[in-house]
Amino acid sequence: MPAVVLYRRLQPWGISIPYLLDDEFTDIKAAGAFLGTPAVPGPGDRQGVDTNLIMSTAGGVLVVNGTPAASDRFHPGSVARVAGRVFKVALPTFVTNGAANIRFGFSADGTTGTDGVPGIDYNASITAIRIKDNVSVIYTFTLGAAPHEIALIARATGGWSFAKVGANWVMLYIHPTNSTATLFPKFIVATAAAINLTVDGFRVPQSLYIPTPLAYATFGGGDGALGNTDATGPDGQVVAVLAWTGATWAIATNKAVNTPALGADVVVNGAFAADTDWNKGAGWTITAGVGRATAASTDLTAAVAPLTTGTWYQTVFTIAAFTGGTVNVKLGTAVFPTHGSAATFTETGRATSTALAFTAAAATLDVDNFSAVPLTLSELFASIGALSTADVHARIAVTLDGALLGKQAGLVVNLDSAATPANFILAYLDGRGNAVLDECVAGTYTNKISAAITYSAGALLYVIRSGTSAWLFYNNAQVGTVQTMAANTNKLFGMFKTSPLCSLDAFEVWPYGTGGEFAALGAM
Repeated sequence: MPAVVLYRRLQPWGISIPYLLDDEFTDIKAAGAFLGTPAVPGPGDRQGVDTNLIMSTAGGVLVVNGTPAASDRFHPGSVARVAGRVFKVALPTFVTNGAANIRFGFSADGTTGTDGVPGIDYNASITAIRIKDNVSVIYTFTLGAAPHEIALIARATGGWSFAKVGANWVMLYIHPTNSTATLFPKFIVATAAAINLTVDGFRVPQSLYIPTPLAYATFGGGDGALGNTDATGPDGQVVAVLAWTGATWAIATNKAVNTPALGADVVVNGAFAADTDWNKGAGWTITAGVGRATAASTDLTAAVAPLTTGTWYQTVFTIAAFTGGTVNVKLGTAVFPTHGSAATFTETGRATSTALAFTAAAATLDVDNFSAVPLTLSELFASIGALSTADVHARIAVTLDGALLGKQAGLVVNLDSAATPANFILAYLDGRGNAVLDECVAGTYTNKISAAITYSAGALLYVIRSGTSAWLFYNNAQVGTVQTMAANTNKLFGMFKTSPLCSLDAFEVWPYGTGGEFAALGAM
């Protein structure tokens, strides 16, 4: 890469911007004569592979018209990875596309690599872009009609993907992984097929751009009250300091924990002291002060349904005299984790109706000392706000008591009130092996996503909310599909946890961009 820094033409407001790499394609190069020439206005040299000679320049754009070979590519040089390094591409026109996958990104390899760190991949219909880390598609984002621009920004590790949607630059994804010392801003053909597209500009500004989160907290201030969020962001940014609410929350060993108060037990005869108050399915008896299952595959159900629909409960029960089979607690239709051993189990969850039961599968065992106590909803949240926007990226590192031990932890977004919550979105791990997205509107819950994940202690749970759309991610993979949500514009955000035995860390909220928060990208 040339050492000299050249300058692009003056911007309308009279400020010239230095570029490390800049190709505006304002010269005219015929197909077959494009690669190997200097970038215009530069700096940069046009490097890559054009197997079938389909790259040319005309009318101030790079034209790719024909059938490329897989791994055909173009890049104008390389730059060192620096946090805040920006790669901008203007993409005014896709004319046609067969089944090609066309990829733009900061690549780690100037020769054959197809990875993006981060990167963006266009689907065959050119109506959406696929957000990528390395070669893995994280999720697909519908752009609508071109023209548009994209901007990819490196962090010390990972990066950000942006696109200009309408008048605003919006953040598409926060990439947590991938790091390399040298980056190649690249266009590459991932899957070859007939295509006709134009590209208006490959630019790597000398100036850096690091977006700023709306809130960030690492809970490193010592054990005690939550206090305030951090003044310094994950990339050294100055971040607004905000006070936490949440009387039952605290910091313990640099993690956020919650110990919600327990209400009064609603179970009648949970000690099974008499053969009353329970409807016994086949194989169940109440004898000797226990609920006894003998080869039971039915329910032992509270005769009078004691639960309140929508309320979160903590349940405790003991399995003894275990011989075989399994048993679960069931709050309405919400089935808690499966247990097939002698022990005492403490679990939490939300009742979907008033019914309370044990459900058995070939169970030969005793259950005893069963309690179900309500939790106060407001105590399950610790929140900050109100923030400047309802459209956000929110992430948190979740460590459960155990992957399948029935306790929940995660995020609350678009919360209406810290004291009397009734409208909000929950993104959480359910302690039953799933990542979950729930919406609560006027106190009524609707499950939007519940899908199996591979639990990893401390992995990031991540939700994106924009308008009436929401996406859920866990450990850098999308969970479920984009969901349509109620038009909730509430601006409180925070943490959700039902048990002191789980912990949370690295809480962050970033603007999505619909409020013009990333307008500075337009001047680069």
